[in-house]
Amino acid sequence: MGFGIGIGIGWPNASASAEHVPTERYLLASCTGVTFDCTTPDFPTGTYVVGDRLRYEFQGFSQFGKVNSITTSPEQDVIDIYPTGVNTSECFDNQLDLYSTVYVTGSDNIIYFDYVLKTNISEFGSSNSEYAFTWGFYQDIYYEYYSFGEFYSGVISITRNGTLNDYYLYVEGGSEVRLYQEELQIPEADFISNAWIIGGYSNNPYIANTYSFTNAQDECFYPYFMRINNGFTFVINYTPLC
Repeated sequence: MGFGIGIGIGWPNASASAEHVPTERYLLASCTGVTFDCTTPDFPTGTYVVGDRLRYEFQGFSQFGKVNSITTSPEQDVIDIYPTGVNTSECFDNQLDLYSTVYVTGSDNIIYFDYVLKTNISEFGSSNSEYAFTWGFYQDIYYEYYSFGEFYSGVISITRNGTLNDYYLYVEGGSEVRLYQEELQIPEADFISNAWIIGGYSNNPYIANTYSFTNAQDECFYPYFMRINNGFTFVINYTPLC
């Protein structure tokens, strides 16, 4: 009788203890800024730590951020949370600039046009097409020129696109790579005295083997990227269409 009572009292308590797993939830600080910071569902204690970089979806937007703290705030509708294996105090590992530039020599009828990618924080590159960079742009260029001793001006517009498979940008001195170069000849000019870009935009760049993220509610501007294989993140500053 005593043996039976012992099983009756002890077994439910042991079962309840085995099934109880301590949990905690996390405050995520968004790195894209497309939504405000948010609170995850409950996870087993120790699943993440402060500074872990995570990919997740919130309010219909794919984004990434960092664990800011362990919190008791009410859970929000955060779904599809993926760890990256990165723990950091920074949102971005690199910052790049994508822009156009023109110059003239003042002695010929050519506008020299470059479409440039520049790194600012860390090395950035691709080999064996791993991070092939696909680009496109539209540009309006104003120019001033002389023909038979008379002064004139004009505007030329160009649209181009392409892919650069392999490249390497180092940090020292702000390394640049020319994604595209062209010599724009103005046949009616004896020589071009000045030229500058007056308008235009870049298409959203596409970089192979990365996730891209928007920071705009209309989702027409995707400046943020994360490499799929290692969670390395970067932002590209460029002029979008929208």
